[in-house]
Amino acid sequence: AYRGSLYREDETVWASIGNPKSVWLTRPSLYNLLVDVGFTSVYECHQPIVPKFERMRNRQEADRATFVAINNCPVRLKSTPLLDNRANDRFPEML
Repeated sequence: AYRGSLYREDETVWASIGNPKSVWLTRPSLYNLLVDVGFTSVYECHQPIVPKFERMRNRQEADRATFVAINNCPVRLKSTPLLDNRANDRFPEML
């Protein structure tokens, strides 16, 4: 199961076009959903920067993020053997 919040969209720029409601998944649920549909790596993108959203994030007014998900290209982290064979682990909702 995935977790998130229902959100009522409005008419402002960047709002969902034609959808009065949307679902904002928790980050763990988003990561798990992406893995469940076949993506092997998920990255959070901070460049190029969107100054308005960075200011809002720093003031904890918004949690807007850009993610890049890649499929069929698993990455093996060579810095530690602790992560070998862990690609299918679920990301926990609470750490």
